[in-house]
Amino acid sequence: MTVGRDTRGRRVVHYRRSLFETTETFIYTLIRSQERYDPVAVCQTIAEAGRMRLPAAQAAPASGRAGLLGIRALKLATWAFPTAEQRRRQAYNRRAVAWPTERVAQLLQSLDPAVVHAHFLTDVEDVSLAASQLGVPLVVSAYGVDVTAYPRSPLARARVKSSFAVVDRVVALTTDMRNDLIALGCPEEKIRVAPQGVPANDVVHTEHDGVVVLAAARFLEKKGMEYLIEAARRVSDLRNDVDLEIVGEGPLEAELRVRAGELAGNRIRFLGSMDYEELRRHLGRVDIVVVPSVTAEDGDKEGLPTIILDAMAAGLPVVGTRHAGIPDAIVDGETGLLVDERDVDGLAMALESLCADEVLCHQMGQRGRTRFGELFRADAYARRIEAIYDEVVCGDAARRAPAG
Repeated sequence: MTVGRDTRGRRVVHYRRSLFETTETFIYTLIRSQERYDPVAVCQTIAEAGRMRLPAAQAAPASGRAGLLGIRALKLATWAFPTAEQRRRQAYNRRAVAWPTERVAQLLQSLDPAVVHAHFLTDVEDVSLAASQLGVPLVVSAYGVDVTAYPRSPLARARVKSSFAVVDRVVALTTDMRNDLIALGCPEEKIRVAPQGVPANDVVHTEHDGVVVLAAARFLEKKGMEYLIEAARRVSDLRNDVDLEIVGEGPLEAELRVRAGELAGNRIRFLGSMDYEELRRHLGRVDIVVVPSVTAEDGDKEGLPTIILDAMAAGLPVVGTRHAGIPDAIVDGETGLLVDERDVDGLAMALESLCADEVLCHQMGQRGRTRFGELFRADAYARRIEAIYDEVVCGDAARRAPAG
């Protein structure tokens, strides 16, 4: 009997403290793409923004099952943990908290999962003890901030390191993230690299005047938007037919808007936030996507920005930085162009070279779409994750099998 037949129909419980955040589309993309395992999502809260802006979303009840995007979600409305502010004010003592292990164990027991999949290293502690008590294997996916920015303090670093001891596998999106996990103390044998994926995008590209360059990100230091705005000014000095559109929101928005107005006037347009499907449709009105990410002062880094994969799926060339997992997706000179972090001159030159060559843009975009189809489809990502489940589920079954 094959592993696929052995595991078909077994349940996986996905856990995230706040589910359906609009900046975490990769989680529900994975859940919706799974076939051999029956997924159920468990959370403390369902994000209001996600509830309102995910396509075809239904209002979630205060507790019980919620049908969002066809995903079964169970919300633990009374599950309370110390806030970030409380954690900053006092040393976090796990034993001093009313830890709801019994409630979680009861829930897991009722769901009878073959495996639990926590999303982000910071969420492991919520479910690890209950999973251990029930003998259910535990997998965690790391995504970036939980590997780089979060473990900066000794306490946070210790908590992350302790999570490595209680999980069976740690999923890294890129080889760069794998190296960061090892540096944090994660045993190499527990790490599996599984590049994430996004759905195919057959968007129809529309004719428009000039060249439209798009950046889509939350406005944080690691997104490198200040360097992009300066690069856009230099491009506008050379050409008057290039517009930069910026999609997103975040704490640096006001500062970035002022800077853009000073440097490039009306050549830079802030479009606000878009839901995921709206953004994917908007790519049909775009010529080039740019991802100018940098390592933030506090060490925060990207994993693999999904906008790169969405651009490749839509047949668009991407200009990005040599940062974190970005070079794992962009083949320099083939599917896009890579520049060093914070290299404003290099970023401006890369953008200008693509703006000046429509044929090259098309060729790179088509090669990117081919690469997407080979490596970064959502269903391929789900198969990679399910293969990791197979390892721990079948290994756990083997350990439980009676001797002789």
